[in-house]
Amino acid sequence: MIVSIHQPQYLPWDNFFRKIKKSDYFIYLDNVEFQKNGLQNRNQIKTASGSTWLTVPVKHNLGQKICDVEIDNSKNWRRKHWKTICENYSKSSYFNEFFLVFENIFKSSWINLSELNIKLISEILSILNIKTKMLKASSLNVDGNSSELLINLCKEVDCKIYLSGEGGKNYLELDKFETAGIKVIFEKNTEQKPYKQNHANLGFVQNLSVIDNIFNNGNKVLD
Repeated sequence: MIVSIHQPQYLPWDNFFRKIKKSDYFIYLDNVEFQKNGLQNRNQIKTASGSTWLTVPVKHNLGQKICDVEIDNSKNWRRKHWKTICENYSKSSYFNEFFLVFENIFKSSWINLSELNIKLISEILSILNIKTKMLKASSLNVDGNSSELLINLCKEVDCKIYLSGEGGKNYLELDKFETAGIKVIFEKNTEQKPYKQNHANLGFVQNLSVIDNIFNNGNKVLD
């Protein structure tokens, strides 16, 4: 069986879900340090002036784990994000089919960043009809750092194949995986194929949140 492991991101892009679709198990790596200015609390959508960031404001301390990071609700980020999404996708072909799923989330109160991300990812998985079994690293009795942590998570779910992004070649200690009897396979970083987007006059913009593709092209975007 194949396992993939990644930090829970905010409204991730298409390839995040392609990786999950190829796996039997996916583990949210929520028990590692929060990355400031990463994709754990922000992502991009397309507007009439180009791509723009949607950023969830957070309260966090240096070294704090992702699962412990709280959202800064002193700022009305939920209203801002949903308004921006509606302004830019309400006329898209599939907006009316899927908007209620996201509207319900943005109209709900959230305290924990990881819980918000996982809820959004779960709903998107449902839209895309992906049945991979999802787990949280923080809920498993596993410790370790770097490659050791990943290996222990693979062992915990009894998976012998670990699916990594191509960037893993730069930091994974492959000898340790081999010693543990776990095969590492790397997913190639391929350029995203153009798909129908709004504001066609701006050209195709890569690496946007998957909602850009869903609202424009429906739930078969990974097929």
